[in-house]
Amino acid sequence: MSTPAIPLPTNSLGRYNHRRRLAGLLVVLFTVLAPAATLSAEPGTSPKPRKVFWDALLPPGWMPPETNIDHFFEGMQPDALSIDQAPVVPEMDGQLISLPGYVVPVRSVGEDLQEFLLVPYFGACVHVPPPPPNQTVLVTLAKPIRLKDPYDAYWVTGVLSTGSASTTLAQTGYTMSGQGLELFDRDAPNPQPDPPPASATPPG
Repeated sequence: MSTPAIPLPTNSLGRYNHRRRLAGLLVVLFTVLAPAATLSAEPGTSPKPRKVFWDALLPPGWMPPETNIDHFFEGMQPDALSIDQAPVVPEMDGQLISLPGYVVPVRSVGEDLQEFLLVPYFGACVHVPPPPPNQTVLVTLAKPIRLKDPYDAYWVTGVLSTGSASTTLAQTGYTMSGQGLELFDRDAPNPQPDPPPASATPPG
């Protein structure tokens, strides 16, 4: 079954290309040459989530160590990176964001999804090895939802935390208090990220 890639400007969150794909996914998707702006809401309105992509969760210049992905397809589980080997970005803590990715269910209430891993490419943690912890987010929803299509990509909105977590599928460098999911529109023009808040230092 072929899974379309999310149409991002210089990289995609889809198709996994064995050895080179993991490193490629972690390369900065594109450089944001925009001034910082404050994303605070007007009085009496709800805060606006900051739209970001996976490069925002990576410290500047960080790249994952070399991994022998062939071991995974030979039935051997590659050694997972520890939190110390995959540092997070402290400035992302507490930010209300929207991040696109694929859903890997962790816990359900009946047929409704309560907790899941958000990952940057399809099949992570199940058909291919998990991403590094700083590219994996454990999302807990305040209210369980019925996922329309588990094979599609979604924008996930919520408050991000740099607190780590561990599941049977993967270790995560981030957690999120999830507020909602929205199907990723593949027919829409290439989305652009929002600049960081004025109080945050942009990566790079």
